[in-house]
Amino acid sequence: MKWMKAMMSGQKTSLSQRALEALCEVTPYLQNLEWLRGLLNDLLSKVKTFTQLIEALERECKGQRDTLKQTDLKIYSQYLRRFLRENP
Repeated sequence: MKWMKAMMSGQKTSLSQRALEALCEVTPYLQNLEWLRGLLNDLLSKVKTFTQLIEALERECKGQRDTLKQTDLKIYSQYLRRFLRENP
């Protein structure tokens, strides 16, 4: 996917690669892919661990008023946790 390669340019860490790989796999279930992709790109520039990323996603979810975006954040967060357990 072109957008995934573009987001990963300059971000060679395992954290960003795995987070974006999880996003690719969960894409069919999301309503606001562009928004979530932008948010994820922003968060990946600020966090250093998967724990920090998941906590940041949870904070964003709690503060989000749009229910569709909240749902997308929950779907992605849950999928990311499962993805990390299955792909240590």
